Amino acid sequence: MTTVVFSYEKHIGPHVFFSSRVCHDLNNIITTAMGAVSLLQFKAPMESTFRGELERIDRSIEALSQFTKRLERVFLDMFENKIRYDFHRLIRATLAEFQSPRFSVQYSGVANILVNMDVTAVQGLLRELLQNSQESCHGKGAVNVQLKRNEQHVELLISDSGKGISAEHLDEIFTPFKSFEKQGNLVGLGLAYVGSVVHHHDWKMTLASKPGQGTAVSIHMPVSAEQTLA
Repeated sequence: MTTVVFSYEKHIGPHVFFSSRVCHDLNNIITTAMGAVSLLQFKAPMESTFRGELERIDRSIEALSQFTKRLERVFLDMFENKIRYDFHRLIRATLAEFQSPRFSVQYSGVANILVNMDVTAVQGLLRELLQNSQESCHGKGAVNVQLKRNEQHVELLISDSGKGISAEHLDEIFTPFKSFEKQGNLVGLGLAYVGSVVHHHDWKMTLASKPGQGTAVSIHMPVSAEQTLA
């Protein structure tokens, strides 16, 4: 398998300033547009064609608002709500969302390990990685999740039996808006989000893959003695 080490400075860092300005300006536009549409909806007749058009515009504005929020989560340092939380418990709760008859998720982990984390952000990281594995397996196959601990660190390992990633693409998959599977202007943020969460928690991530054999993502989190529950 070919292995790469994630680098925030290489893949995400150059986009941060540009994206923060875009988010700031977009949020101003979105707020103004939402106010204007709400006012027009209030004045438009209930059964008019114009009202239906306004509802479609409102949905588009909401989609843009959600995209802006995602950009902020990827590129801006917004992972400050960190608490000591049982990683084993968080993994089990998240894996329940992905179990299906065609897609098998196997888990083995050490219970009662506290890790300092932004719980919402890390659960988002887990969802993105599992969704990538599920898509790589085309909805059927297997993914194996392991949580290990030694004296220096906790390791989260997620490996799948999917189609894998070619060596020439492997080092690009963390780059924002870069997708080798999906088409469109608003794709390619999933693994960029994962990389941002890893960076802002001071963790380390490596990814190994081979076409036809699957992909494995390893995240290392430093721990101290007090991070083990009694």
